[in-house]
Parts: sequence; structure tokens; C-alpha cells
Amino acid sequence: MAGMRVRIFWLASALSLGLNCLFAQTPHWIAEGKRALYAGRPAEAAANYQAALDAINGSNIPPEKLVHLHVTLATAYLEAGNLRAAEGVLTLADKTRARLDGDQSRAEVLNGWSVLHMLQGKLAQTETELRQARGIMQQAPHSGDLLASVLHNLAAVEMRTGEYEAALCNEQEALLLWGKLLNSDHPHIIRGWAGLGSLQYLLNRPKEAHQSLERAIASARATYDSSSPLVAELLDSDALILDRLKLKHEAKLARSEARQIRGGKPAAEYVRATWNVKEALAPDSAVYLRSR
Repeated sequence: MAGMRVRIFWLASALSLGLNCLFAQTPHWIAEGKRALYAGRPAEAAANYQAALDAINGSNIPPEKLVHLHVTLATAYLEAGNLRAAEGVLTLADKTRARLDGDQSRAEVLNGWSVLHMLQGKLAQTETELRQARGIMQQAPHSGDLLASVLHNLAAVEMRTGEYEAALCNEQEALLLWGKLLNSDHPHIIRGWAGLGSLQYLLNRPKEAHQSLERAIASARATYDSSSPLVAELLDSDALILDRLKLKHEAKLARSEARQIRGGKPAAEYVRATWNVKEALAPDSAVYLRSR
């Protein structure tokens, strides 16, 4: 159990389904940014989103749409490990949001700040922000995929603080909501199944965990390809679950494929927060980051 390392996937913005149609004059940059972010190229995504913002500078843009684009840019910076840039963009989003009467943009910004604060190791603040965002979105007539993102992020915090049952409920609800909005191989769905498998493993439900990881792996192969680093990472996690199930041959095959994908290189250090069961058992466990 101590050797299991599970990646926590964070969603700073809901990345609404109509993002690439936000502004008529910037469809190329926004669409390219979204594509790069989902493909695991966050620095490229940030450059595209920044170009979109530069293009609309001074334009009469609805403030709620500007908030959304700022939070999306912050998402890309967070994925790239540039926390300082993300903080600056979220501060701008907060200033724009102050001009709005509605609460949904506030929930989106709270969700963005929660990711930054989690990466800074501020777990109590992160959980407070996510609970506030969840409360807002649960009262909203149309929550879109933002509520699912908030629930997924809250589950990741609760996983780290040892609230496994609560985290399981939130992850399951996030997957249910995403399932109504997104195709079955969408990157958010992959993240949801990976998170659910991690929680099932921690709750000593390895058969269910293996089934969830198999769903995540199959979708990752379909969305990216079988040589994707994400597939290798999910295979490594599944191998540990297979060990628990005493399926040694299957575990060996999963590790062998993961090594082939990486070309024999060790698993990379991740920019996102990583989860290690051994860390969870120690008080005041740290969040390890790699800066760029």
C-alpha cells in the first residue's frame, strides 16, 4: 500500500463546452488552447489563451465571459507549474467578478483559487473554498460541468485529508454529472475514473478499483493513444491494484507496458500535486511540486 502513487487531477475551470465560441474574434486561439490543455501541453495552452485575451483587450466583453477566460488561462498556468502567473490571473478574475451580481462566476473563481491553494499546501483554505463553490452551484438552475469540477476537486482534497467516504460520494456524483454532459472518453471522465479507482483502493475495494482503472485506461487509449504517458501512469497504478488482487502475471504485464511507453525511463515528476498513500498516513504531509 505504501508504494502506491496516484495522481490527483485538478480542474481549475469547468472549461465549458462552448468555450471555443466565447468570442467571435478569437475562435482559433481558444480552440487551440483547449486542444493543447487536454493534450497535456499546458504552456502552449497558456500562450493561446493569453493571445485570445490580448486580442479582446479594450473590447466590450461581458464580464462573466472575461472571468471565464481568465480562470481558464489560470488553469493552463497551474498545469504548467507557473503558480505566480496563475495567481496574477486569478486576481484579475476576482476584480472583474466584483462587477457582477450573480454567484456562478464567484463559484468559478473560488474553484480556481482552490487549485492554487491546494498546490501551496493550504488544505483547510482549499476545502473551505470548494465547499462554498459547491453550495453556490447546488443552488444554481444550470450548473453545467462546473459543479462536477468542484466535486472532483473536493474529492481530491478529502482524499488527502483522509475523508475517504465523503470523497467517494463526491467523485461518484462528479462522474454522474459529467456522464450527462460529456462523451465517455472525455479527459474529465478519465480523471474521474482514475480518482474513483484511487479512492476504492484506499477503501480496500481492489476489485472495484481495478474496474475503474480499466475504464480510465481504455478511455485514455481512445482519447490520446496507447503510447501516452498518461496511459503508462494509469497502468502503474493498476499494477499495484493487481498486486493486491494477487494477479501477479497481469501486474507484471501492466508494468512492462508502462516501461515500454516510457522507453525504459523512470516515471516523471509531475507538476500537479501527487498522491502517495504513505504520505496520507503521515501528519502534515507536504505537497511536492516541480517548478518550471
